[in-house]
Amino acid sequence: MVSIAGATGYLGLTSAHGLATHGAAVAVTGLDDEACSGTAMRLFRGTEKMPSGIACDVSERGRIAALVDQALQHNGRIDALVCDAGIRGAVVPPGEGTDDAWFRVMQASLHSVAWMHGVMRGRIATSAPRS
Repeated sequence: MVSIAGATGYLGLTSAHGLATHGAAVAVTGLDDEACSGTAMRLFRGTEKMPSGIACDVSERGRIAALVDQALQHNGRIDALVCDAGIRGAVVPPGEGTDDAWFRVMQASLHSVAWMHGVMRGRIATSAPRS
């Protein structure tokens, strides 16, 4: 199974679609539960495995372990991670936005990748194949 953070956005969705089309089980994650569930259902059409849709704000470090636990419960194992979470909105050059806005962008786009890899690293190695 491949866990895809930010799978309800364009790049993450494209990755999820390509992987699901080629037979991979995927866990679709994003901020909104309805968007995750809807994306999972759309991906399921024409594929063998029902993707899981899991809402999670990966910019909040404490939520990532629960996300991983849910993905493992649904799929039994995690083989790979795609990190494409980010924040949509106004784009301003560095130094022109507020410190809070810049911190949120860095938390969602950079810190979340390090946090997810930290949590996933041990889980990928210890995931047992689903029988």
